[in-house]
Amino acid sequence: MGKTAIDKYNGLWMYPQMVYAFHLSGCRLLTFAYIHSFCKDEVSCCYASARFISKIIGYAERTVKESIANLLADGYIYKFGTTTIDGQKVNGYRTFFFELMDRYEAGEEIKPF
Repeated sequence: MGKTAIDKYNGLWMYPQMVYAFHLSGCRLLTFAYIHSFCKDEVSCCYASARFISKIIGYAERTVKESIANLLADGYIYKFGTTTIDGQKVNGYRTFFFELMDRYEAGEEIKPF
């Protein structure tokens, strides 16, 4: 079975600050980076299910769901509406990347709870 273009060319942007300034690693790092890849401006957000993200980053769907919940609780991402994709309700997420960078550059240590 051939892969579709969305499977072949979907990816993520990862920055060193995500590791060194935000202290993210593993699934949380890849989930954050994937979501941020879609929200580099003031209006865009990431509408992707945990199942879809798990296919892209190579972690189990349950692990991705836990990462999303932790990123929400720790203030790294926030929910930004919902939409329906292929009959499935999907949450939209945005990151606090720029806000976190401002805090980091002001000397605050950014750490997950």
